Amino acid sequence: MEKITSNIAMRIAVTGPESSGKSKLTIDLSRALNIPFTSEYSRAFLNDLGRPYDQSDLTNICEGQIAKWQEFQASEDFISDTEMISLKIWSEVKYGFCEDFIMQAINNQKFDLYLLCLPDLPWEFDKMREAPSQKDRNLILNRFKREFEMYKIEYQVVSGIGNERFKNAMGIVKKTFNNLNI
Repeated sequence: MEKITSNIAMRIAVTGPESSGKSKLTIDLSRALNIPFTSEYSRAFLNDLGRPYDQSDLTNICEGQIAKWQEFQASEDFISDTEMISLKIWSEVKYGFCEDFIMQAINNQKFDLYLLCLPDLPWEFDKMREAPSQKDRNLILNRFKREFEMYKIEYQVVSGIGNERFKNAMGIVKKTFNNLNI
């Protein structure tokens, strides 16, 4: 498949509460658009940590994610399986506060499209997930919405089960990037 060409950068952040299909959607969009993606750095970091994480580890995760994004600066087009508002929410929910470094990273992140995944998928166990209740996932979703509004970041909500979620996201991508021939 040929890479989509456009006059504008296509930097897409896929975000939302845990177990909302972010990773699968990121990979599916990457394949369909034929542009690279970067995974969520926190998964690799926490898998290699060898101990329970603490609040100070979140700054390391932030730095690691930024480094992953910098690998794509030359290509301009990429999809990220996270963004820094997610890390801020995680820090505030777990520890009651967020380091300034992470909040500064929110101001410095540059995405052309933010896709906020609804937690309308069934929660699936993963040893890194911490909020299995639908009530908690909805509360976190509302926090995302408030944060996006506070930072004046435009976002699009993605919903749907199975392939419907991907089709909905692709519709948003096409509309956002001027109905590219995708």
